[in-house]
Amino acid sequence: MSLKHGLKVVATELAFLAQPRQAILAVVLRLVPAGYAGRIRAAMYRSLGWKIGDKSLILGAINFTNPQLSRRNLIVGEHCFLNSDIAIDTSAMVTIGNGVGIGHHVVIITADHEIGPSSSRVGKLDPKPVTIGDGAWIAARVTILPGVTIGPGAIVATGALVKYDVPANCVVGVPPARVARELPSGAEDRTEVAT
Repeated sequence: MSLKHGLKVVATELAFLAQPRQAILAVVLRLVPAGYAGRIRAAMYRSLGWKIGDKSLILGAINFTNPQLSRRNLIVGEHCFLNSDIAIDTSAMVTIGNGVGIGHHVVIITADHEIGPSSSRVGKLDPKPVTIGDGAWIAARVTILPGVTIGPGAIVATGALVKYDVPANCVVGVPPARVARELPSGAEDRTEVAT
């Protein structure tokens, strides 16, 4: 990381802390246990300028990768359900439609980078928006990559890595875990080394 980039990061963090209402909100939201006060948490976000639709529930503090842009670059529709431990990168716009359900530990990434020279492969920031259509369901532990659009009514299965657009009204994801091999049982199982 260059000195110029490092100074920019520090200045951005100080600017966030200079907004006392936002800093206080961050602390208060962390004090409310996950899974409780979903409507109150959504109302708190809304009262400080976030675009959160009516009757939406937020069951945990949202972890913003780019908090200083979060109020400008996040729109959550009405009647949405956002579970706990969600991470949203707001380097670019994130639009969540009406009636969307998002499971716990979901990660939405908008920050993409150009490939830099060998001395620093992380090149110039190239953010790309993410859109989740009305009525979609994003199950637990899904990761959505920059530039992806999830169509209305689509379901993204648990643990999926979403790299490409998802058509409306379909299910995408990974196959469930399957037995790879059986292990011996009894005295002989102590000598085998897992590979």
